[in-house]
Amino acid sequence: MAYNLVREMLDYPKLELFVYLLNEGTLADKLGRLPVDLTVAAERNSTFLQLLSTTRGLINRHQPHIIHSHRYKENILAYLASRGRRPIRLVTTQHGMPDTGSHQSFKKGRLVAEFNRLLLRTRFDKVVGVSANISDYLKADCGIPAERISVVNNGINLPKTCTSQVDGSSLVVGSAGRLFPVKNFPLMVEIAQVVFTDEPAVRFELIGEGPERSKIEQKIAQHRLEGVFTLPGHRDDINEFYSSINVYLNTSEHEGIPMSILEAMAYGLPVIAPNVGGIGEIITDGVDGFLVNDRRPESFAQPLLQLRDATVRRRIGEAAREKIRGSFSAQSMGAHYCQIYRDLLA
Repeated sequence: MAYNLVREMLDYPKLELFVYLLNEGTLADKLGRLPVDLTVAAERNSTFLQLLSTTRGLINRHQPHIIHSHRYKENILAYLASRGRRPIRLVTTQHGMPDTGSHQSFKKGRLVAEFNRLLLRTRFDKVVGVSANISDYLKADCGIPAERISVVNNGINLPKTCTSQVDGSSLVVGSAGRLFPVKNFPLMVEIAQVVFTDEPAVRFELIGEGPERSKIEQKIAQHRLEGVFTLPGHRDDINEFYSSINVYLNTSEHEGIPMSILEAMAYGLPVIAPNVGGIGEIITDGVDGFLVNDRRPESFAQPLLQLRDATVRRRIGEAAREKIRGSFSAQSMGAHYCQIYRDLLA
């Protein structure tokens, strides 16, 4: 989402843009190929005070009118580094609900989360939710006044060529994401077991890394799905991944507007996902994807087995691609954010 937004911002001639990232990685590599002023810190080798000093230096050099931040630490840095300067408008995007992973049980994690909520409620000029569901959370749980909340759906660019294996004869099911508890990928293994019973030719692939990997591997071994369910780890060639599968599966406990679902639909892939968070704002059940209203593996398996029919896959996939084209484009997202910036400076 951040890459797509930056790329769209470059088309606005009256907007001077600079980008500050805390880590090297894929995003830094992709942004580095754009004509944008980019600074990348080494978060792992820096203390918070060092990061704060770097942030203040960037603010002094660029004198921004608006700082748009993402995630807890970035929000806190944006607020602290901008204190005492001429008025700077603070904007943040809330991409989902707080993770329910084990790190949240630590006292430090809870304190950071509470401080972030306090800043959103009292210091940020605009808090953007990526879905109506997230907007409701910001009002009800965080106590942020409605007039300081906006909803802007994540947006992507359609791939120029759509080479997914929707018409393939076999059922190839894929998913991608951090291997964290909130993604509930062990459920994906349970679904694979149910589907495999009726469709032995099925294949599942989950790309990503995280602390849940060993738990998922144990599940795969428990159900004897080695060779059926693969965990190739992190992949940079995400386009090749979407082109190699013909169904996309999401099993998250909660999501905002997940980029992976938007990307899969843009490739013309039918998506099966739980009806949680903002997912129901993307998928129309039975038209451009399938929504599942409970957590039973059998409930996910049922639409998956329907998608053995390549004709059904093609019909759902074409409708999914049109949904992205009409409602979740990067151009629309960029225009909405630029309007927020203008309104704050009016």
